[in-house]
Amino acid sequence: MRLFALLCSLGVWAGLWTTGALATAPAPQADIEKSFQVALDPGERSISGTLVLRLPKDSEAEPLTFTLASGLSLERAEQAGSTLDWEETDAGGYRLNAPDPQSPLTLSWKGQLASQLPGGGYWSEDNLWLSGQLAWYPRLETRAPFAADIEVVTPDSIETVVSGHWLGTASQDNQRQSRFAHPQARQLSLAAGRWQAATRDIAGDGTESVTLRTLFPERLSAGFADTYLDAAERALQLFQQRLGPYPYSSFTMAASSRPIGFAFAGFTLLGEQVIALPFIPHTSLPHELMHGWWGTAIQATPGQGNWSEALTTYLADYAMAAQKGEEGALRQRWLTDLNALPEADHLALQDFGYHRQPQDRLIGYQHGAMLFYMLEEQIGTDAFDSALGQLIEQQRFGQANWQDIQDAFEDTSGQALGGFFDAWVAQPGRPAVSMDTPRLEETPEGFRVTFNLSQTARQHDRHDDEERRWPLRLPVDIHYAQGETDRTWLSLETASERFTLDTRERPTRMVIDPDYQVLRQLPNAPETLRELSLAAETRWLRLGAYQDLPLPRGATELDSLPDDLTTTPLWVIGTPDEIAKWWDDQGLEAQAQPPAEQPQDAPDGTLWRQPGTQLGIISAPTPQAAMRLVRGLRHWGSASYVVLNDNDTQRGTWESEPALQHTF
Repeated sequence: MRLFALLCSLGVWAGLWTTGALATAPAPQADIEKSFQVALDPGERSISGTLVLRLPKDSEAEPLTFTLASGLSLERAEQAGSTLDWEETDAGGYRLNAPDPQSPLTLSWKGQLASQLPGGGYWSEDNLWLSGQLAWYPRLETRAPFAADIEVVTPDSIETVVSGHWLGTASQDNQRQSRFAHPQARQLSLAAGRWQAATRDIAGDGTESVTLRTLFPERLSAGFADTYLDAAERALQLFQQRLGPYPYSSFTMAASSRPIGFAFAGFTLLGEQVIALPFIPHTSLPHELMHGWWGTAIQATPGQGNWSEALTTYLADYAMAAQKGEEGALRQRWLTDLNALPEADHLALQDFGYHRQPQDRLIGYQHGAMLFYMLEEQIGTDAFDSALGQLIEQQRFGQANWQDIQDAFEDTSGQALGGFFDAWVAQPGRPAVSMDTPRLEETPEGFRVTFNLSQTARQHDRHDDEERRWPLRLPVDIHYAQGETDRTWLSLETASERFTLDTRERPTRMVIDPDYQVLRQLPNAPETLRELSLAAETRWLRLGAYQDLPLPRGATELDSLPDDLTTTPLWVIGTPDEIAKWWDDQGLEAQAQPPAEQPQDAPDGTLWRQPGTQLGIISAPTPQAAMRLVRGLRHWGSASYVVLNDNDTQRGTWESEPALQHTF
C-alpha cells in the first residue's frame, strides 16, 4: 500500500489506528492497480478524490477512456510530472490520448452528487450508498479486474465501508480515515453514515482471523450490535468448517436508511427497519455472509445466468435450518412457495439473472437451492464439498457460469451430469408426479406392490414443450403395522413407468417423497398468502376507517366487487367490526379462525387467507396494527394466517395433505 506507507513514514495517522489496522493488505492479483484517496462531505453531498492508476507495463500505449457520474468532473490528469490534456467525449465521458503504460497515471476529480442516484444509490446527510455501478470514481471503459487500495477521509462523526478488506480506521483533527483493499475487483461500492462501530476479532482455525464489524446508528447499536456480532460469529464458524477461510479479512454489517438488503465484497447493507426484526440475524444475515464466497469472491458471469443466489441459499439458509433440525420443513416450504407461482411465470433457472420480481426470485433462490440439495444427495457430500473447494481454488475473485459449476461437480464426482443440469437448469418448470392406485397381492415370499408413476409438465406453462421430462430419483417409504418403515429409491425418467416392490410383510401405507426431497409440483399444497401476493390480478379493498391507509407498492385498488368473491384474488382490510359486517353483507360462508395462543384476549391484528378461496383478510383494531400486517406480508408469504399479540407474531398454514400416498 504505497500511499499508506508514505503516510506512516511521515508520521501521519501513525499509532492512531483502531482494530483492523494490523491487517495485511492482500497481494494484488490483477494486472491493473488502482490507489484511491477519497474525501467525503456528507452534509454537502460532495466528493473529491485522486486515483493513481498503474497499467500493465507490457501493454501498448493507447487512448484511455473512462466515465464519471453526473455532477462530477475531472480536475487534473498527470503522468511523470507532466499535465495531460483530455477531451470530453459525451456526458460524463473522458478520453486521454495514449498515456504511457510504463508510468503511473494520476487522475483527480470532484463534484456533488444528487440525493437519488442511479443503481439505487442515495446520499443524505446521515447515510449514503454509492453503488459499484455508479461512476463515483473514474470508471475505465475496460471492465478488466483491478487491484485496489482505498483510503477514505470523512468528518470524524462518519464511518465508512468499501468493497474488500477493511484494514483499519483512525481519527485525528476532527477527521476520520479508513483504509480498504481488494486484490481483484471489478467495481467498488461505498457506504457511509453517522454510525457507531463495534468490532470483534474471530480467530481462524489454522487461518488468519476475521474482524466482524457493525456500523449502526446509536439507537440500534446499543440494542443490536452484540446480537449481530454473535450471529455472524456463529454463522462464520459454521461456514468456514465446510468452505475454508472467509475470502476477506473482515465482514461489516452496516445500516441503511433505505429498506434494502444487499451483499458486497466484505460487507452487507441492511435496512434500519429490518435490523430489529428478531429473525433477521438468523436468516438474512447468514445469507449475506455466505455471499462473501458466492456472488462476490466468485461472481456469476454477466449474461450467463445467476447461480450464486441458488448456491448461497442452499449453503446458508438451508444450513441454518439444518442446525435447528428444520431442514425438512424448509424443503416443504420451498416447494409450497414454488406451487404458488402463477401459471405463466415459470422461468428457467438459467434465465434468472438479478431479477427483483418476487416470482423470479422464487426460481433463482428456492428452485435453485433445491437443485443443489438434490445434487448433493445424488453425488454424495464428499464429492459435493470437493467441487466447492475446486471452485474456490480455481475461480476465486473471478467469474463462473453454469457450465463451470457443472464441470466442477463432474470432475469431483466422476459422473456425467449433463442430463441433470439440462433438466433442472435449462428447462423451465417442475414436474407434477402422480401415482395410480397400487395393486397389492400376496406372493409365496410375502407381498408385492405394483403401481404406475407418471410425470407431466404443467399444462398451462408459457413454454410449448409437452415433451419436457425430468430425471427423478424418488424416495418411497413402505410402512408396516408394527411401525417399521422401509425406504427404497426409484428412478423415473420417462413420462410413465410401472414399478414392482416386494415386501416380506403386508404393508399398510406407501408414501412417495415423504420428506420433500425432489423438486416437483405438490398435490393439494397448503393455501398460502403468497399466491395472492404473486397474482397479477389481485386487488385491494379498504373498508371504512382504513380507506386512506397506504397500500403496498404496486397494489391496485378494487374498482367494483366481482361476481364471485371466492375465485377473484382480493385483499380486504378493515377493523374487526367492519370485516364482520362486510362478510355478512356478502353472504359468505363462516370465516376461518386462525388459532390464537391466547384465545381469551382479542389479538392485536390478524390476517389470513380464507380456505378454498382467493380471498385474503386483514383485520386490525388500530391503523398501527394494520400497517404492521401490510408491511409484513412480504415476509409471511409461506403462511396461511398470521396473528399479532403484543410484540409476538404467530403464523401457520391451514391443514392439508400434500403427500403422494396410498393406504392399503
